[in-house]
Amino acid sequence: MRQVAALYVDLERGPYSLLPGVTPWGIHQDATLYAGSHPVVAHPPCGHWGRYHHKSHDNGATGPIAVAQVRRHSGVLEHPKDSKLWRFCDMPQPGEPPDRFGGWSIRINQCDWGHIAQKRTWLYIVGTGNLPPIPPPVVLDRSLYYRKPSGRWSSPVERMTKSKRHLTPPRLADWLVELARSCNANR
Repeated sequence: MRQVAALYVDLERGPYSLLPGVTPWGIHQDATLYAGSHPVVAHPPCGHWGRYHHKSHDNGATGPIAVAQVRRHSGVLEHPKDSKLWRFCDMPQPGEPPDRFGGWSIRINQCDWGHIAQKRTWLYIVGTGNLPPIPPPVVLDRSLYYRKPSGRWSSPVERMTKSKRHLTPPRLADWLVELARSCNANR
């Protein structure tokens, strides 16, 4: 079984610590220092790069480092749909041709892997043009959504605690590790 490094993950609550053949690196373990030879699954903090950046306490420094790690070692980086990290690091958006590193992007919905909310996500992939089988789309339970007094719809992800919201569904973690294992650093 090919080893994979899972970078910027929650070591206590996330699924990566339980997966065979995966070496997890948490934020407090300083995943920015990873210089090994294994393909990576990178989950750098998204606050600085996302829609609610004005509420973030993260300076975003790990994002470009994680992109460089994926480009150097091959693998996959996960971030919310429309993450500003894509433009900052000149990564192709989903549907665009690969970049000079052979990296390309797709969009997924984490609910297809068991997340309670749709959680639209972009993946940046370097080292393979093939994907493991993607599960069929899930139709979300609309009873989990309600209209706020402002008229805007509230999603389950908005009502989740911050500590749960950032966790990767176990089935998605398995899939990302399988994808990283298929990546070739010697493109």
